[in-house]
Amino acid sequence: MCLRSRSATIQDHHGIHTLLPPLRASIAIMATTTRCMRAQWLRHTTLRAPTARRWQSTSPFSHLEHELKTRKIQPIFDDLTPQSSYRLDTTLADFLPATKPPAVLPPTHPSPSVLPIPHHLIYFEPTKPQSAMLADGTNPDQSPGDPFVRRMWAGGRVLYNHSNPFTLDAGRGVCAEFIRSVTIKGKPNEEKIFVGIERRQARATEDEMQRLGPAQSDAQEKETLEHRVRQRLWRDSDTDFGPCSILETRNIVFMRSRSKEEAAAETAKAGGKILKPQHTPDWSHTITPDAKLLFRFSALTFNAHAIHLDPEYCREVEGHRNLLFHGPLSYVFMITVLQQQLRQQGNEVVKSVEYRNLAPLYCHEPVTFCGTKTGEGKWEIWTQTPQGTLCRWFARVMPEVLADILCRRYSSEGHCLDRTRHHRPLKSWLMMSALSTLCSSLKLCTTPIQSHKSSQTTQCNTPGKVQKSDPTTLFCS
Repeated sequence: MCLRSRSATIQDHHGIHTLLPPLRASIAIMATTTRCMRAQWLRHTTLRAPTARRWQSTSPFSHLEHELKTRKIQPIFDDLTPQSSYRLDTTLADFLPATKPPAVLPPTHPSPSVLPIPHHLIYFEPTKPQSAMLADGTNPDQSPGDPFVRRMWAGGRVLYNHSNPFTLDAGRGVCAEFIRSVTIKGKPNEEKIFVGIERRQARATEDEMQRLGPAQSDAQEKETLEHRVRQRLWRDSDTDFGPCSILETRNIVFMRSRSKEEAAAETAKAGGKILKPQHTPDWSHTITPDAKLLFRFSALTFNAHAIHLDPEYCREVEGHRNLLFHGPLSYVFMITVLQQQLRQQGNEVVKSVEYRNLAPLYCHEPVTFCGTKTGEGKWEIWTQTPQGTLCRWFARVMPEVLADILCRRYSSEGHCLDRTRHHRPLKSWLMMSALSTLCSSLKLCTTPIQSHKSSQTTQCNTPGKVQKSDPTTLFCS
């Protein structure tokens, strides 16, 4: 009665307390109690469960995008000597008869050669102690960590800056690596992490060279040096060269570990998917990679990934029947063969390439590199197995004329005319040497280049018209 009397006494709009009839008071008490119970029930029942389940499915990996994209990866300094390029040419010679390495190691002065188009892949590789590597021999810098302990090179893109190429003159270069994109795909417990790695390669500055000494023993100096390199090379746009000679994007997919049985089942399932080329090739070249070739390329790239070196690991852990042919090595072969074809047809070199790795290639199994011209200035190149399975695909290639690109870039005094940043004069002998080397290797400009007043561009006797870029295609220049 006490509770009912207190609940039944209310205040009307005149401020007068009125006693409600007992029935109305009981209803008021029941309504109040019901609302309180409903509020408590809403806080603890299944209406909140879907949100909790969704959060639980993403919470283990929701931090990865921010963590990876803000990760500070140590810049890599490397000496641009012809030694590694010379060894790669020598390695390819037995597999590509038209590739003839120099008789002896090329000089660095007074006429240094320009870094060949695909050879950037053997420079600026990280150098870490064995204890700092992952269990499969790979670099941990881009890895999201457990449980994503397996990795596959899914594809990428390379842009070559022909107005500012690397020359193999024993100078020092630097590569700053950034993680530009992170995407998580797949059902719970089957997620895959797609990581877009951007490598920006440029000449080291005098300031950076001077800071290398103190950075050997002073942690603060090392941190300052790395910060300055990242700040100098980073651009908001992934196509803005800035001071860089090469921009490379590597798309790596990280996957969960799996049992031997799961690996065998997935490999068998993938083997049933046969991708066929869409065109008949205009040209093709077949090789059979062996273990020596894979080892030498692994050594040149300082790559200890077990899938290229350990047959037992390939079978027992990854579920592959043999050693895997490197994705970057197939890139080197494809671009080298393409350039040989372009030399026969005109004065074009590769400016940019975008590619995808669609299926594995194996040691001791024939591999055929193919290409065809699909239209005016458009190429499609690919790699296939004897069964005709498409394994590597470089969609379309649009050539541009090298003569115009090289000859319109520099004044007779060696000043770059059309770069937007870091205007620096080039030594006359270096500018002339770079032009001569590139032109002779591509059968261009057989007569000496004429020098004119500084207000004019250097001219060539085989002028060409620069093609406009098509964002849906791949490019050569």
